[in-house]
Amino acid sequence: MKYIFDNGGMVITHRDRGTAIAHKIAAYVLHERGLDTIEANQQLHLTINSKEWDAAANIFTERGIASMQL
Repeated sequence: MKYIFDNGGMVITHRDRGTAIAHKIAAYVLHERGLDTIEANQQLHLTINSKEWDAAANIFTERGIASMQL
């Protein structure tokens, strides 16, 4: 955080995709059985990745940010 503050950066967090804790635990069990995250989500009939990035894109646009370093 100090580096970001000192160098004029920002932190943008993304809210969780709404997966309930019970689903997360079930996915961890499937991970222990050798499935990766995508396979586990498919087994549980969950979306693979339902994150939306519109809000972050709008923040960048409003601030005139054309590129970033992650």
